[in-house]
Order: sequence, then C-alpha cells, then structure tokens
Amino acid sequence: MPEQIVDYDIWRIELPVGRTIGDNMCRYSEFTVFVLALKTDQGHQGWGFGELVTDGVFQKPAPWYKPMASLGEIRSTFEHLYWPLLKDSNSMEIKNRRPSPFGSSDYIHMAIRKSLWDLMGKEADLPLHRLLGSTKENNHVRAYGSPLAFHQSDEDTLEMHQHCVNQGMTAVKVKVGHSDPEWDVRRLQLVRQAVGPSVEINIDANIAWTAQEAIERIETFRRAGIELGYVEDPIRPDDVEGYRLLGQELPIDVAGHDYISDPEGYRPLLDVGGIQRLRFHDDLDHAIAVSRLGEEYNLPVIGCNTLFEVGIHAAVALPNIERIEFADLGWNTLPEHPVRVEDGYMFAPDRPGAGLDPKLELLEELSCSQK
Repeated sequence: MPEQIVDYDIWRIELPVGRTIGDNMCRYSEFTVFVLALKTDQGHQGWGFGELVTDGVFQKPAPWYKPMASLGEIRSTFEHLYWPLLKDSNSMEIKNRRPSPFGSSDYIHMAIRKSLWDLMGKEADLPLHRLLGSTKENNHVRAYGSPLAFHQSDEDTLEMHQHCVNQGMTAVKVKVGHSDPEWDVRRLQLVRQAVGPSVEINIDANIAWTAQEAIERIETFRRAGIELGYVEDPIRPDDVEGYRLLGQELPIDVAGHDYISDPEGYRPLLDVGGIQRLRFHDDLDHAIAVSRLGEEYNLPVIGCNTLFEVGIHAAVALPNIERIEFADLGWNTLPEHPVRVEDGYMFAPDRPGAGLDPKLELLEELSCSQK
C-alpha cells in the first residue's frame, strides 16, 4: 500500500550566509527560508525548502529578491491552497500528476517539490541520485570554487581563493562587472595570484553589460594577460540579438542563465547560438528540465549553488552535467549531515532521500515565528 501524506509542519527562518556575499548589483548576508516537513502514515518525513533574499541591497531586480509572507500568512495559504492537494495522497502520485499543481518558482512550490522528492527517496530507501539513475560508485562530480567575493577586501579575496585551491578545486568563478574596468582587471589578477597558473578562471558578470560592452571587457581582460574559461550571464536574458552577437564574437563560451526561471525560456538564446553551457539553478525538477535541453542542443550543463547543495543529486545522476558550484556558505550548518566536498569533488549523500534533514534544535532557534 503506498504511503499517504497525513500531516505537516512548517517554519520560516532567517538563515545566515556566514559572510556578506553578492555581485555588481547586490549584497546580502542572510536568506529567508520556508521549511516544510510532509509526514506519511508510515513514519517518513520529507523535508523541503524554498528560499528568498528579503533583506539586502539590490540595485536591479532579481527573481530571488522578494518579500516572504509572515509565518501566519504562509500557514493560512498552505492550509487552504496546498494542503487539500497533498493530504491523503502519495508522493509519487503527486509528482507524476500532469500538469503539476506545484510547477512555479514560488518558494512554497519549491519547498513542496523538494519535500516530495525527499519522501520518494525515503520510501524507496534510496538516495535521490540513485532514484534518478546513478550507480552506487558514481557518487561525485567536479566542484568549482565560487567565493562570491565581489564585496570582500583584496586580502579576504586572496584568502578565499587560496582556500579553494587547498580544497583541490581546479576551477574558480569570479564576480565581475564593476563600473571601472580596471577594478575587474585588478581583481582577476589577484585571483590568478591566489590560485596559481593551472587553475581555470571563469567570470560571472550578473547582467552588468550590453553585448558590445561584454565583448570589449573580455578583450580588455585578454590584453591584460587574463585567460578565461567562460563568462556567465554577461547580459540580460531578454536581449536575444545581443546573445546572437556574443555567440559570433566572443572567443570564450557563454554560460547561463540564472535570471530565467522557466527552462523553456532558454530556447530563444539557444536557437541563436548565444549560450554554449547551460546552468540549472533551482531544484531537481529544474535540473532535469535543463539537462534535457542540454541533450537536445548537445551542450554541457553546470550546476549552480542550490540550498544545502541538494543539486548534487542531479549533478551526479544526469548525463551531461560537467561540474557544480560550491560557495561554502553558512547554510551548510543547518543539515545534520552536510554535503561533503573533498579533493575538488562534491559527493552526493548516501542516505535515503536528499539526505539533508535539518538539525531540529537549530531549526527552532532560527525560526521567525514572531514575524
């Protein structure tokens, strides 16, 4: 008899990042997280999480910078809109329902999807990457260092990138897009000093440029002796003709796009040859959809930062994901068993489900029920 979902708990927490992070358009130091636990009649508990940034400095809109309702408002919404769709249902049945009632990038939908995936793995007594088709031995993927150090001092930037090398990373990503091109040049030269000559350096411009500015800026870096692997999100995702130009003119790959929520929105940029590496940046459903696009267009996929590194399950199991981002953020203090990064690789948990059940005492401590 399939397990039935019979109960739930929810929390709203403020989760420290561990340092100030950001880029040319923002900076912040904590995430607001909606936490959901779906409970079955056979004692399993599926954990789901949906995060936003609700307090920070943002100069441009971003899909993850939005207000989150109070816990009371969330509880009322969940009880009236979502619980009737979940109660007395089976996790597999809900996940297979088409169209999905939880298909948007809304933080509640994200948490529900993650909770259902966690339940499916636990009910099958398999880690999610095994449920997705990986073998027991295929449990790790190349990780690249991403300190998100745009607002850090030169000294801290040097130290964080040296730490990436000490962790065995063979590639790093550097935030650029400063209004002064010489700032970007100095920062990249500093990172090269930190990581040595053999580590691959990539850049993330966070839509700071126009297409022509991107071409000129990357040429400036080349003249300064800075060789790059790829550039991520150089221009706005709605500038299709700009992406066409980048595909024709840039000497390096373009990766993207973190500012597109629906994977189908990648197609206009892919059809003009503007992107050579795709990125998944949400939950397992997003990763699966992006991986399928990668197969369709014969392009590699990069995993970005995902809350508690849950994206490692997709990165290990899906066929065309070449690497995954690791920013070493404070959110990894919440799981009982954080994802392991060692010798330049991220390892998928071997516990059933996502393997990222939170520490209950810390969850209660971080709870924002007063808001």
